Amino acid sequence: MDNEYNAEEIGILRLKQIEQNQLSAGNVGYVITGIKDSREIKVGDTITSMNNPTNEPVQGFEDVKPMVYSGIYPVDTDEYEELRESLEKVEEPLISAQIITKPDFIGPIMELCIEKRGVVKNQLYLSSTRVELTFDLPLAEIVFDFYDRLKSISRGYASFDYQTKGFQEVPIVKLEIRLNGESVDALSVLVHSDKAYELGKRICERLKDLLPQQQFMIAIQAAIGSKVIARETIKALRKDVTAKCYGGD
Repeated sequence: MDNEYNAEEIGILRLKQIEQNQLSAGNVGYVITGIKDSREIKVGDTITSMNNPTNEPVQGFEDVKPMVYSGIYPVDTDEYEELRESLEKVEEPLISAQIITKPDFIGPIMELCIEKRGVVKNQLYLSSTRVELTFDLPLAEIVFDFYDRLKSISRGYASFDYQTKGFQEVPIVKLEIRLNGESVDALSVLVHSDKAYELGKRICERLKDLLPQQQFMIAIQAAIGSKVIARETIKALRKDVTAKCYGGD
């Protein structure tokens, strides 16, 4: 970014920070500057002297890939319907993923990636104990529980990296969750049509366990448009006529 800062302190790292007059090759060091905005520096940036600058930055570092996703809202509330219609046209982002692991875990990892709508592109043995698997995967499928499951089935012996690969057309539907016929917007999601029934059934079952009983019956439905694809019912809470009885009654 070609920014200039004063190095207020430099030093080396041992059990604690030890201030030094200079850093040399082989030191694991630190630099304290007056940077106020963390966006002005990132992992992999090259630090050089203003008096004797390097000709080019250190190569081999890539931008950190985002792992946190956010909701999308229009600046102008009048444009909400336009935004909703645009989202419903949904092409989804596609990634090329590389997983390096032990040969023992190839089968379970392939099952996981195929379950996540992945397509196997390549399988390369780097050595007798390491293999690289390449998949095309929808970006949306790695947001939920992918890393945890990959770590679990590989017993921690798997590395994961990806690069974006454009967009692909996909049959996306809006899955609505309804309580007694009323749609709950906070629980509505855009989901692949092949995953809609599974997700809708799971949400309904979870809500049945979480929502308390009332004096009336609660119908929990998952629907696509006017079609209900999953349903659970919370029975009405009834009076216990024996609650105040005791031994002599």
